[in-house]
Amino acid sequence: MRKKKVTLKDIAAKTDLSVATVSRALRNNASVSESTRQHVFRVAQNLGVATHEISKGGKLGKVSILILDSGWGAFFEKCMREVVRQSKKRNFEVEFHRSERYESVCDGLTRVANQTEGVVVLGTWDALGEEEADLINALQVPTILVNRYIGACANAVTLDDFGTGLAAARYLVGLGHKRIAYLPGIQSSSSMRDRMLGFRTGLEKNGLFNPELFTEPLHGNILVWTCNCVEQLMSLPQPPTAIWTCNDIVASAVIVSLKTQGINIPEQVSVIGHDRLPQTHNIGLTTFDHRFTELGYNIAMLAEGIFKKELSGGVHISVMPELIEGNTTGPVPMY
Repeated sequence: MRKKKVTLKDIAAKTDLSVATVSRALRNNASVSESTRQHVFRVAQNLGVATHEISKGGKLGKVSILILDSGWGAFFEKCMREVVRQSKKRNFEVEFHRSERYESVCDGLTRVANQTEGVVVLGTWDALGEEEADLINALQVPTILVNRYIGACANAVTLDDFGTGLAAARYLVGLGHKRIAYLPGIQSSSSMRDRMLGFRTGLEKNGLFNPELFTEPLHGNILVWTCNCVEQLMSLPQPPTAIWTCNDIVASAVIVSLKTQGINIPEQVSVIGHDRLPQTHNIGLTTFDHRFTELGYNIAMLAEGIFKKELSGGVHISVMPELIEGNTTGPVPMY
């Protein structure tokens, strides 16, 4: 007589668990505890089932990517494509969730967490603070932040913005500059805070930090703010010979503003950006590459580790941007 095939329902009855929980356990889903998973596997084996056959072809789990801003999605598109590419190698699913109109970070996270049993990846320009940290702690679904972090309550993959600041300072000091200015980004962003701190630390290490050369953080209209910052800096009795900016858009605006004043770049003032935006390639801007592919790779690696229960607690991976030297920087001018 042919032996009756054991079903998930049979295993559920023996384990006192739901069919859904048994299914998740056999797929190594991150929402099932290790003790429960081991219990399900033991029962399945006792029933004469080869557990690798039950899970064969099954995915490790699902990564739900919540994008709360269309601009964020466009900027990190290459990063997200790499997550999808890696998911096929690492055997997990990926689905994208867009924000609803006027949806807050907390509302979006709650909505997506209630719809998934896997891992939530959060992409947002918004600042994250105590309220978001409390929510992530309360969620039953592991969360991975992209280019944001709020401590050990969540996993995070970010740029090494502090290291980038150090690298920018080291590069400009190496060119001989001593009057070095910075146009910082919005300080509610953890990446912008770290970037400014790293730059300041690098300058202080060389005895070159001058507070009057650090403008107020970005606010209001980006072009108006940039022009005001350049006017302020260049009207100083001793203006800077080098300017680092929070991103390539600001760097481009700085260059235009300087040129309208008849100032040559880099002969009189060196300018550096950040992000390596395609639209700035034609001006040969010295900048830092965002390394989107590496960010995506590490997001996928973290997700796989969570699904396989190889990681616990909050893991923070930082990727060091690459300096791309263009023709907007040069040695300090000799007067």
